[in-house]
Amino acid sequence: MSQQTLQTPKPPVCMLTGHTTQQETSLTVHCYDKTFKQVTASLDTGAASDEPLFDVQGAVWGTSWSLRRKVHSRSSPGNAGSESTHSHLFDFRHHSLDLKNGWVVEAAGDGRVLATLVHSNFATKHHSNINATVYTTAGEDILVTMHQLGDDAKVVQLRVGGKPFATIEKAEANKTQVTLVGGFVMQQQAGGNKPRTVWKVKTAAGVDLSLVMVMVLSRAEMAHVWGK
Repeated sequence: MSQQTLQTPKPPVCMLTGHTTQQETSLTVHCYDKTFKQVTASLDTGAASDEPLFDVQGAVWGTSWSLRRKVHSRSSPGNAGSESTHSHLFDFRHHSLDLKNGWVVEAAGDGRVLATLVHSNFATKHHSNINATVYTTAGEDILVTMHQLGDDAKVVQLRVGGKPFATIEKAEANKTQVTLVGGFVMQQQAGGNKPRTVWKVKTAAGVDLSLVMVMVLSRAEMAHVWGK
């Protein structure tokens, strides 16, 4: 990854309360299928098992013009006998009938728009460069950019005002195996249970991880669908 120092975003960019880092943080995101029916994000703790942060449940095709990915917060039991929590935070989907293939983030419950995302230049090899307008909890509209480092987009930086506050790196990519069953095209992950992609994320202190999760999903979609 880039050695450029990550900085706390100024102004702060809090999309949802309760998910802001207190220190530099690393997490791993596993995307198990092409259309994001199963995604998990975990905090890298160095322990035998990492701490779950988020998961994604993708709707099946046909229930909406644009596939909704329902993002939930996760927590593991803190004490013996306690239960894990699982709370719906937001939906992540494409704008309907948008030629630029932009996205919208909608809060769980009231459906208010939390952020909108567009390609900064859809037609170039820098396809993974994204501009996100975040409607923060402070009532400000703040531009967050995702900028790829190099032409292959293996690593992207998240920036506010040109200053990087997080990096997303494609750590693993497994191609699907295509077979024909009963006249239908079926896809299986290479190696059975291997995830379609794995992403390594590093953030500065003072970063909203719910926003970072949005950016990882958009980046992963471009890897799965566009091969970028």
